[in-house]
Amino acid sequence: MSSKKSVSMQGITYEFCVKVYDKEEKNRSWLLLVASFHPIQENGILLIKLGNGDVLSLPCNNLNVGKIYYSGINVDYYSSVYEISERQLDRISRYGILKLRITDGLSYREKEWKKDKLGKYLGKCWEILSERINTTRIKRDNIFEDF
Repeated sequence: MSSKKSVSMQGITYEFCVKVYDKEEKNRSWLLLVASFHPIQENGILLIKLGNGDVLSLPCNNLNVGKIYYSGINVDYYSSVYEISERQLDRISRYGILKLRITDGLSYREKEWKKDKLGKYLGKCWEILSERINTTRIKRDNIFEDF
């Protein structure tokens, strides 16, 4: 999992990071994780407008609401998971992100940039995770070798 990048959208802070489940080289599951103290809608959509004008629509696959102790009180903390393909990550890396929109069930929050920051960050995380997986991969059969 990558480190988190905080983005403020209309006064609400969201944290973004990339995660990968490496089952097999051809069967990797890439995820975009978004977390916040502000509600995130279960089965909601995250819209990402790329620098070339294309829009990615990512449905929320999983939402977890947990309690954490923050500033002396227990508060809800929302963690949402959006499945994202390597092709989509490549497009984010190549074109950047100029606008985001996320829903809380009652309304939506959005952020627009004139210059990409989040897309470069997520693209770099994808690149680093891919490289790390490819250079540290242990073949499943090798674990039993010489045991």
